[in-house]
Amino acid sequence: MAKLHWVETGVYGLQARYGDDGRIYTRTAGGIRVAELAEVRRLAALRPAESPLGGPWTPELARTVLSVLGLSAA
Repeated sequence: MAKLHWVETGVYGLQARYGDDGRIYTRTAGGIRVAELAEVRRLAALRPAESPLGGPWTPELARTVLSVLGLSAA
């Protein structure tokens, strides 16, 4: 995989990168998380009340990450 170039999301301490492998990487002080693009798109389509409990992703965060990476939610 090519060297990752992190993008600031505007959410305090959160950076994101779309990987060559088709996954989305997010980086915080707590480490790096990886999510499949399809899963992030699915979460972005949910209303906040439908957000999975206890997960690192919320619909709002998923939409923000897709937006800063220039990816569509569809």
